[in-house]
Amino acid sequence: MEEKSLNHGDCVIQQGDVGDYFYVVEEGEFAIIVNEEHVGDVSGGGGTFGELALMHNSPRAATVEARSKALLWGLDRNTFRCTLAATAMNGLDEVKEFLSKVEILEGLDPSQVSPQAHADGPHSW
Repeated sequence: MEEKSLNHGDCVIQQGDVGDYFYVVEEGEFAIIVNEEHVGDVSGGGGTFGELALMHNSPRAATVEARSKALLWGLDRNTFRCTLAATAMNGLDEVKEFLSKVEILEGLDPSQVSPQAHADGPHSW
């Protein structure tokens, strides 16, 4: 992660730009602005923003501006996407483990329970 110090009024994200980072707030307050209208805030340690453009490979949906002196941590697009993929795989493993314990499914071959074994979509089990 990359540390980013900001001052009041600094723009972190500009609506319409290409998404490059996901942000985690360590300290400070941020205004969320859509089409020049204030629609929300992110503040305090642990707040996050910037994930939508990275997840959906779309332009930034909002502008985010610092409303105080602030400290952010930025996670680049590739690391964010790899982390998301790893989390999804862990979730899939947990689902497969759960399904292996369901009595009515005991007779199924593991390939019949795994969505990766089918070409027609993730919910084909």
